[in-house]
Amino acid sequence: MMGNNMINCRRASVEEAKAKCVEEMETLTLILGNPQQNSTSRKDSSWLRLKLKLCAKTASLVSLVLILFVATKGEGLLFLYDRSSPPNTTPISSAISSKEELKVHSLMKMCVGEEVAPIPSRFQNVYSKIPPEMGRAVGCGIDYFRSESEWIEKQQETICSPTVDVYAWLVDKVNCFGEGYSLITAYGELIHLLRDKALLHPNGTYIDDDFDTWITRPTLQMILNLEPYLWSNFGWSIRLFYSCDKSVVFAQLMPVCGHKYQKQMSKVNAQYPAIELYILQKVYRNGEGWRLRDNWGGNSFPLSWLVPARNYQYGTMNLQIPAQSEKILDCLYGNWHVFSKGHSRISLECKNRVKAGRH
Repeated sequence: MMGNNMINCRRASVEEAKAKCVEEMETLTLILGNPQQNSTSRKDSSWLRLKLKLCAKTASLVSLVLILFVATKGEGLLFLYDRSSPPNTTPISSAISSKEELKVHSLMKMCVGEEVAPIPSRFQNVYSKIPPEMGRAVGCGIDYFRSESEWIEKQQETICSPTVDVYAWLVDKVNCFGEGYSLITAYGELIHLLRDKALLHPNGTYIDDDFDTWITRPTLQMILNLEPYLWSNFGWSIRLFYSCDKSVVFAQLMPVCGHKYQKQMSKVNAQYPAIELYILQKVYRNGEGWRLRDNWGGNSFPLSWLVPARNYQYGTMNLQIPAQSEKILDCLYGNWHVFSKGHSRISLECKNRVKAGRH
């Protein structure tokens, strides 16, 4: 019976195949999740796993990944990416379905606790366009969420919240959103957490001039959706960096206070440090498998170095850090245990078999 169903799934139309694969993954969930199932039923799960591979090319992204997460108890699935993608590409639907919009709306209401104002159309579904694989991104433009007139008016009427308060709030919301949404501590902030055990000096001043994070593209969209709340309650907003093909490769969250509105690519100069959002893209390497690549800096890492992310308790914040933080820092900085004014290297292919030296 299993074999016949597999053949039928292969021959079915696209829509039928989607429905069949989802139904079969639900069956797999029941088999794996029920300890009372007999051994024969559990053996059948191996057939269902094989059928997943055959049907995944047509199964819908959201349904397939969420069901598979339950069926496999979440092993290796932190990001909402299509694992059936052919090598070297990471296609994501160019339009968010009404079902997905409902899910996002529900998450926002559940995690924020109130309705958040709608956002302009140009900031909706920003991760539909995936940048081509390349070295370090070449920025060709910046787009602020707010107009210059809104910015100037806001500066005259608001008191901005400190970075650590905004960061704590954002971490809490991303953790609430659940699987597929990540805000992973990166670069300099990761060093400060692991080496210095702090993001602030004892006197309350900031150790670094920004907060570095790695995020998934769905996380970027959710942060954009949260901008009206950040604007109204914290006095913060966001600007996006675009590559020359008009895909988003980097973003900065910043306080309006003390920041001069300027559409040029630079570090944020403001009353408090910005939160920098380095967007991760899943790429494939022959002989190595899947990797996660920072589109702005051009650095890429084995998938297992970053996910599943680990929890790191810092004060009241439950931060996310990479699965293998020390390997990442060794590759990027060399001897990061010793203080240095140097920055991370760029366009690196960090690998398990290579230990990069400091430069």
